[in-house]
Amino acid sequence: MVFWIVDQWKSGFLFKKRMAYGNWGAFVYKNGERQKNREDNTPYYEDELEPGYYQAFGGNDESGLRQSTKKDFHCVHASLGDGDFRLCGYKSWPEIYYKKNNVDIADYRIEKETPKEKWDWYDSDGIEGEMGGYKFKAWPSDGPEAVNLELIEPDGTQWTGKSGMYMGAGYED
Repeated sequence: MVFWIVDQWKSGFLFKKRMAYGNWGAFVYKNGERQKNREDNTPYYEDELEPGYYQAFGGNDESGLRQSTKKDFHCVHASLGDGDFRLCGYKSWPEIYYKKNNVDIADYRIEKETPKEKWDWYDSDGIEGEMGGYKFKAWPSDGPEAVNLELIEPDGTQWTGKSGMYMGAGYED
């Protein structure tokens, strides 16, 4: 989540600086180019509200449902993909959405020998798979606590991202 602070002077001018709201955030890239509009945003509703604070707190009603659609979507730190698919990072774990439905990430765990009900994201090698022509991979990262994200769309567009502690708007890329 992001908020604006107004306390920095440069060259005699006061300016607003975009900062992560709290200590969780993300960096998102599409074909190597930073996509700030996909950081601290809501899957499928990236253009509905300004990224950051307004997405996190202005888009949902008091029951947690999206005001515009009454669906169960919440702000995530990273939202990779266009069209039907989104690979997202929320804090230090991944979320998958396909055709605006949440998908169980455990179905795509790399360690298939581990029973789904005993699988633990934080003690795993991550997830990978393909859905609707979208190829994706996510794996836990240490230092800081984070999740690495990779997505290749059917047309070859490549997305990468990292969501976690002490990153995102206001932190070094």
